[in-house]
Amino acid sequence: MLAAISDEFNILTTARSPNEKLRSSRLNEAFAALQEKVNETRDESVLIAAPLQIAITFAGHFAAIRSVCDELNNIRSAMEGLPRFGQPLPEAKPHWDFLPTIDWFWVKVGVKGGLAAVIAVLLLKWINPPGSPSIPPMAWILTIFGRPFLQAGGTGDLRAFQNAFLKALALVGCLFLLILTTPFLAGYAVMNLVLFLILFIFGFLTARSAGINSWILVGFLTISAFVGLNPQVPVASQTIIDTFLGLMIGIGIGTVVGRLIWPVLPQRVFQDNLLTLLAQIKALLSGDPHPEKIQTQLAILPVEALQAARQIRIPDVGRKKGRSLSLWSARYRP
Repeated sequence: MLAAISDEFNILTTARSPNEKLRSSRLNEAFAALQEKVNETRDESVLIAAPLQIAITFAGHFAAIRSVCDELNNIRSAMEGLPRFGQPLPEAKPHWDFLPTIDWFWVKVGVKGGLAAVIAVLLLKWINPPGSPSIPPMAWILTIFGRPFLQAGGTGDLRAFQNAFLKALALVGCLFLLILTTPFLAGYAVMNLVLFLILFIFGFLTARSAGINSWILVGFLTISAFVGLNPQVPVASQTIIDTFLGLMIGIGIGTVVGRLIWPVLPQRVFQDNLLTLLAQIKALLSGDPHPEKIQTQLAILPVEALQAARQIRIPDVGRKKGRSLSLWSARYRP
């Protein structure tokens, strides 16, 4: 191994003519043979039986040899890529266009979030509904972050009203439970214990989630509202009711704005991905100067389209299949 390293040093430091290439060496072959012997020694438990200091010294020497080989390979690659004195420079390769482009999806999300916040503030100034402090943050957060990414297999805004109704029912259950248990939370130790249990159960139920979805956001804000009530002092039932009503109103505003204005639907995501896929293939076949960028996008778009296609529901197909099977069984029944 040392002879191969010395030979590689001589090759790299020897002068050569402009058109002469570096001679090949046996550095990589020698290191591969050394690594194979080290693996055999490890598999035979020789290093385990050896004293600790000897094993540490052996591992340090082996790591040093690996580092020297890597550096020599890097130097060889650099010398082979650099132009020789008096020779023309290599042909420049076109770089990607790294100028940021406007992502209209997030522009729409920002407009919807601002619109939801404006509606919530206007509602507060107009009729002063109960639970006013929690309405704007709930409406704004649900509008912007209230749906999982379609790339991860989410349904987007497809079942927004159904999920909003289920969230409202969950908040009603929390409301009655909190009204019944508030007198028992007056102690500091009991309050901390209950808060720990709530956070532990919440983390356990959401540990396998692919990301932050609307249910997790509602859980965050509900826990924040629970802590803000400060049950260690007497809390009026009307205060608890107003707080949870504000959360429900915020859910309603965020759901209506998110579902009715530029909704994120799997069929639209599937359509946009297919159109983009065809455009990228056309650009690649036409000789686009940035093929690597197009190939990267082509590797991602089919996955997104497949995940979106799995969320598209076609109920008539299943009904027709069931009807055809029943007619076939009735016709060919023995």
